[in-house]
Amino acid sequence: MESEAELVYRRIGLYLEMEAHPDWSNRRLANELGKSERWVRKWRRRITDAETPTMRTFLSQSRAPKSCTNPIAPIVKEVIGSLREELSEKFHRPAGADTILYELLKREDLKDAGHFIPSSKTTITKILKELGYIQKPKPRFKMPVVLPAPNEEWEMDFGEIHFEDEMQLEFFLVVDRGTSRVIYIEGSPGYNAETALEAVARLLTTVCSV
Repeated sequence: MESEAELVYRRIGLYLEMEAHPDWSNRRLANELGKSERWVRKWRRRITDAETPTMRTFLSQSRAPKSCTNPIAPIVKEVIGSLREELSEKFHRPAGADTILYELLKREDLKDAGHFIPSSKTTITKILKELGYIQKPKPRFKMPVVLPAPNEEWEMDFGEIHFEDEMQLEFFLVVDRGTSRVIYIEGSPGYNAETALEAVARLLTTVCSV
């Protein structure tokens, strides 16, 4: 089976042959491209119908139905909304499409009334969004961080590393905030208030002596 890229390549090839030989018949084009006349007829019409062919002209079109053949009745949507509220209260969490669909398929009253019952979790989610139970996430706006000039601000932190043999190593790390460059790092079996101050003193002594 040809990939979409290969199919597009063949359709563009047809377009180029049509441009170079506008008087060629469908059969002649089919023989030249190694495709069926039916294929040439279909894509020749599609290319010709496009006033200005673009890449979209050569892409495969979805075979999915353009409209829903089984519209969902308002009463079914109301039931889905009610199930959302009832099941959320029952399980103490927002009921998802799986849970709602499981209960919805048990509703014989809806089936007896001839209503179409959706069997897709995607459809249930879509209805929940339509009813307002699922809100679109708000866009996140990122504020650019203005970094200070190099060597103006330092960030200090103490951390620890755990090894498989249950050994532990603590470290003292200093990074220049403007450049993310490591200014100073040292390790220790463990820090307390006194040894932490001594580490800061060693930092200042080391940096000032450079």
